[in-house]
Parts: sequence; C-alpha cells; structure tokens
Amino acid sequence: MTAIILKSSEVYLQEKKIESLGVSLSDLMEKAGKAVFDIILERFPPQKTLILVGPGNNGGDGYVLARLLARATWDVDVVSFNNIPPTSLLALEKYQTWAGTFKDINDINFNDYPLIIDAIFGIGLSKSIEDPLLSHINTINQSKATIISIDIPTGISSDDGKIMGVAIHANLTITFNFLKPGHVLLPSSIQCGEIIIVDIGIPAPCPILWQQNDPDLWRHMIPTPNALSHKYKRGHLGLIGSKEMTGATRLASIAARRMGVGLLSIICPLHAEMIYALSDPGHLIKPYDSMEDFDSLLDLHQFSAFSIGSGLLPNAETQALVSKILTLKKPTLIDAGALMAFEKNPSILFNQLHDTCVLTPHEGEFKRLFDGKIDFNTSKIEQTMQAAQISGCVVLYKGGDTIIAKPIGEIIVENQYAPYLASAGTGDVLAGLIAGLLAQGIDPFWAASIGVYVQRKAALLLGPGLIAEDLSYKIPTVLRELIG
Repeated sequence: MTAIILKSSEVYLQEKKIESLGVSLSDLMEKAGKAVFDIILERFPPQKTLILVGPGNNGGDGYVLARLLARATWDVDVVSFNNIPPTSLLALEKYQTWAGTFKDINDINFNDYPLIIDAIFGIGLSKSIEDPLLSHINTINQSKATIISIDIPTGISSDDGKIMGVAIHANLTITFNFLKPGHVLLPSSIQCGEIIIVDIGIPAPCPILWQQNDPDLWRHMIPTPNALSHKYKRGHLGLIGSKEMTGATRLASIAARRMGVGLLSIICPLHAEMIYALSDPGHLIKPYDSMEDFDSLLDLHQFSAFSIGSGLLPNAETQALVSKILTLKKPTLIDAGALMAFEKNPSILFNQLHDTCVLTPHEGEFKRLFDGKIDFNTSKIEQTMQAAQISGCVVLYKGGDTIIAKPIGEIIVENQYAPYLASAGTGDVLAGLIAGLLAQGIDPFWAASIGVYVQRKAALLLGPGLIAEDLSYKIPTVLRELIG
C-alpha cells in the first residue's frame, strides 16, 4: 500500500471530515487502541507490560489499550508521567472507561517490564521535553524492554522530524492511515524503528501531494523493450564529459546505459577523447574543440535528453555549456559542477531552466544554491518544495532521506536508508540513472523517483564494501525484481 504523508494539521482536518460523516472521534480512538491491541497480540505472548500515558489524545489511545489488555488477562501497569488524569475531554472519557489506578512513575523500575508502550505525546508536540520526563525517557531508552510507540515516538516533532530535546527510541511504531514527516525524515525516523500503518477509517485527502517512494506508484512506467524495439527507439542521451574528473562521467554513463537508454554519447573536450574512447566500448564519443564545435554537435545529433555536471568544474566554461543545452528545451539532468557554476548568482540558472529539468543537489550544494531564497527553518520536505517552486522544475534534494519535489507541490520521500552510499561517485551513478530514464521519455518527477529507488536498492544488495563502481552491476537485478 502506497503511504501518504500528512502534516499534523492535515490529519486533524481529515479527522474533522470523518466526524462530519457521522463517525465520532471517540469511536476513532477505540479503533486506534484496538488496532494496537491486535498487533500486540499477534506479535507478543502475554507478558508484564507498562503503558505510559500523556495528557492528550495519544494518552487516550493508551487507556483504550490498557482496558483491552486487562480484559485479555495481561499483567498491565499504567503510568501517567505527571500522575494526573488527562486534560483532553476525549482522553478523559477513555480514562474513566479504563477505571484503573496509576502507578507512580517515580516508583517504576523500567527493567521490570519486557514490553513498554509509549502513549505520552503524539503528533501534536510543540515544545521540547524537559525534566523530569526527559530523565525518564533516557532511562526507558536504556532499558532492555521492547518499546512500542503509538502514532509517533514521544519527543519527535511530527511535522519536521526534529528531536524535541529527547525522544523515545521505539522498536515499533504503530500509526494510523498516514505517515507524518517525522516518520520519514532524519533524524527522527531513526527513533521510529519498524513502522506499521493501520487503517482506522480516516479518509485520504484529495489530491494526494506527499507520498513515500513506492514501486507501486511508477512500476508500470519503467521502460521495457519488446520485439519491435531497437536502439534508436530507446533514446539518445548526450552526457557532457569532464576533462578533469573523467571517472565521474564514466560512472554516470554506465548507469544510464544499464537503465536502458539505447544510445549514449559522451560529449567531451577533444584532449579527453582518448580517455573515454579506451574505457567503455559501448559509449559513443563526440569530441569538441571550441564552443562552435559544441554547438554543431548539439545541432547535428538528435539527442532526446542531456546530463551535465558529473565531473565538471564549477566555472564559467561550465556555465556556458549549461546555457547552451538549456536553450534546446530538452529533458536535462543538472548535477554537481553544473549547479555550483551558478553559486554566486543562481538566478542566472533559474531563469534558464524549464519544466523538464531535474536538479540533484546534495545538502551543501542545496544550501549554497538556495541561500536567502527559502526558509531553512522549515522541514526538508518544505525546503525542497520551495526550491522546486523557485527553480520551476523538479528538485531532488539528496541525503540519507532524499526528497523529490515538483513545482506544484507534489512530493516523493525516499527513506530507504543505504548508508554505504556515503562514498565518492555514487551521486554520479544516480545522475546517470535519472538521465537514462529522461532520455527514454519518462516524466522528470518519476524518473527521479525511479532512479533514487533503484540506486538505494542496488546499494542495499551490495552492503559493506560498496564503491560507486559496483552499483551498476546490481542494476539489472533490481530491474528484474521491479519488472517481474
């Protein structure tokens, strides 16, 4: 099931919609508590369990769970971190239905409980955790217990993924209908452990704008040749070759070809021709000796897309190459040196971009390119969305969590973590994957989504010892899994 991502305000809006249809929020809370109860019974044998409840509706879910576990004859203790009943009227109703007695948190030895349920604060947390709760959370995190968080671990800012002083480090998080940004953004996503999304009947918004990357969204778009296919039908990618860092260009070019592009031409300075000609025999080499030669090459060949930036230096020459390519209005992947060539005046680049471009900055490049233009106090999702609106094209903000944004506000979040990608050249492979898809006619937004997924999946197959050169060898395996 494709996962929708909503901010807390949007979740509350959807809850209001279901309430207007005659479903009470009290019934919704019962469904939430019952969903957590069912998962616990499915995964765990009866054992001594501690439920930590807070003053709001997250605590209300905890009271429902406590009542259901007690009826199932589990040994359950309930602790209110401030030893008082809830302030939320809805949670108070569930507290009264539970009709149990609190244990004093100061008398609790958390190591006495093999299972701890976190129902303290949910998605509405707006201020940092302070003592004494901060100290208790640190003790809980150091305990030997399995920890389950309801909706989101306490201490996470659900809308931007920040840790509010300290956060519960859950083994399992059970959330309802939608993911929240805090589930998928770093650093908070690390605190969530395994995430299970359960359907309790909250309707999805329309349109759906933010989603987690999932092959079900784009699997049918992956280009697959048939008996009538030939190389000229599978696209011709023009990849601008570096004369200094030729390895980066080669990494990108191999990845593009593995992704299925029919023809790939490396357009390179004349004195780098032999390096490329002697490296990978399947590449076409198109050397140029001047900007006039470069223009002629662009005019002479029917390129379906371009990739520029891998291995290029961020200088005036690179600026000129980018500008020449952008005048052709062809799908274009712009990365690395081609982005930073415009660092001092990014508006020059933004004014030339068109809606079939894809920008792929990492964090440092992103901040330099959009400095003073976007609000860096917002979440990474919202920063990328602002960047896409400013540039007028697809922006892929690379990192442990990678965000892909369209100018209209559509977002894909890739949080399939592959830490071994933190190695030189892996970004060039990603550029090649995306550019190879652009050359085959795939929409830029989905080309970026497919490319980053394939790269991460290949990295996970490789694991320890991964270097960028290895990734392309795993691309066929990943594609076979996706295409079936």
